[in-house]
Amino acid sequence: MIATETTVEPRYSSSGKIGWAFLPLSIGVLGISAGLAFVLYFASRHGFYFIFIAPLLAALVQAGILLLAVSWGHCRSPLVAALLGVVAGLVLYLGRYHIDMISRFGLTAAWKFQVLPRYIALHMVAMTTSDDADTVQGLRQGNPQAARQVVPDDVEVFVFDNQVLLVRKSHREAANWCFIALELGCVLLFTAGAGWIRAKKPYCETCRHWMMQDLAFFHAGQGKTIAEAFESRALSRLAELPCVTIGPNARYAATAVEYCPGVQGQTVCPIYFSVKEVWKGGGAGQFNQFDAVPGQMLIRRRRLSREQAEALAAKFQSLRELLEKSGPIPTLTLAVQSSGPAPLADIRPVESPFNHKIMTVRSMIIRNLLILFIGLLFFGGAASALLGLYWWFPDNPGANADNSEKIPLYIFMIALGVPLAVVGGFLGLRKPSCLATWYLRNQARRELRSRPNPIVDPEDPEAIFVEVVPRKNWGRMMLETATDVGFILVDPARQELRFEGDCETYRIPGGAILSCEVEEFTQGQGTAGSVSFYPTVIRANHASGTWEAPVLKRGDVGSSGNDQRLERAQDLCAKIRSIIPPLT
Repeated sequence: MIATETTVEPRYSSSGKIGWAFLPLSIGVLGISAGLAFVLYFASRHGFYFIFIAPLLAALVQAGILLLAVSWGHCRSPLVAALLGVVAGLVLYLGRYHIDMISRFGLTAAWKFQVLPRYIALHMVAMTTSDDADTVQGLRQGNPQAARQVVPDDVEVFVFDNQVLLVRKSHREAANWCFIALELGCVLLFTAGAGWIRAKKPYCETCRHWMMQDLAFFHAGQGKTIAEAFESRALSRLAELPCVTIGPNARYAATAVEYCPGVQGQTVCPIYFSVKEVWKGGGAGQFNQFDAVPGQMLIRRRRLSREQAEALAAKFQSLRELLEKSGPIPTLTLAVQSSGPAPLADIRPVESPFNHKIMTVRSMIIRNLLILFIGLLFFGGAASALLGLYWWFPDNPGANADNSEKIPLYIFMIALGVPLAVVGGFLGLRKPSCLATWYLRNQARRELRSRPNPIVDPEDPEAIFVEVVPRKNWGRMMLETATDVGFILVDPARQELRFEGDCETYRIPGGAILSCEVEEFTQGQGTAGSVSFYPTVIRANHASGTWEAPVLKRGDVGSSGNDQRLERAQDLCAKIRSIIPPLT
């Protein structure tokens, strides 16, 4: 799956091409920008527009939409993506003033964009408080010239057709312009920066796929050693350097490989290698561990030969898996005495039309909505209880003196809100994906029961609902890290391990299992919300060589359940080890 020559394109360079889907996606981005502009307008009109906070939150949402549009639209032109970000940011931020102008003067103002700068200037004159309080008022029909003659000096007149808008001038006009410039600059930084950074990601023009990234970390100061080994074509020396686990605000040397996930039939897919000496990094996600952290880039996206990729395979599991698709690579094997052929693991893809029925886009959307529902329980319950208390015991004791008939409503809000907040908080900390897992498990049971000859009965009480998470996805911030889900069963009577999944099925005799170990990785490492996971890693003899599957109990997440996750992983590991025949 990789190219074996390095004479062409030794360093990655973006092609600047754009996919056909980028145009309709761009229109959708601008439509969402207009919607977010309305949200900002609504917030400013109702008094909860918080300076900097409101536009930056909207800009973060817009940046996420831009990332998806650039990715799905296969836009490899950083300039075009950044320009879309600039236009989207302007629509987002200045659109709220345009919507406000339409609300005051009617739809006739919708297409008069040339008036918008003067209307924004009027707002800068009128704003009197730091939370963007609106003092633009006094709209009336009248003679513009006469209006200008009768108003005092501290009142500004804005004329639109035959309508006159009167505002009282503020002493904060200069500060208001500074705030709007800073807010707009930050919004454009988020939106344009998101498009620029996403479009610069490596892209495989052969397979028409965005490349994936995998990282390995070494002790601080070893970046130059690795770079020199690359330049001298002696990457095999990296086997002597131990990898390290990074913490928050750490110094370390980071290496990255970027590769095409691969499509069967393609044989010339480049792999790019980067080395960076990081001065301070270790946040959540690869972006905060390599791309965005301060440091010295020693090698930037240089193309690897097959020999170089093989030398790095010991440090990058993703490289090893990729290389095995294009041919066997050198491996170390242990010589064992055997009286007959060694048993092999039987790994088969699920045949159509029964495959890929569980982990669908529809199910992903439903699962994420169910996870958000847990958060809604907590925040909605807390808001209900707090509002009930606030209205029952206001700051001004006389404000609700005549509202005694509403006290039962306040009690009901508190009585409902407190348990909802407690349940939502508990589930959010211990089992944030419990509803999503319940939905996915039931869907998996329905699909597996529809298959003609499943090797695992999903109703078997000993069957465990698990997910398969390859090493390349450990610790990555992704919507879905698992490549397969299904039910796993350890059968002591037959001395075999069976798995019926969405994509594959496993039937592994105990004698084919080489090892079974519990390993550990951390999601969101370096942050306060980091969570440790403990995959049970199964290695077995396969016709193609050593086969590996890291499995975890599906839905076993939550920042307060590390000990329970470890205990469940150890129990599964012990069950699997019990069917491995003893050495003789």
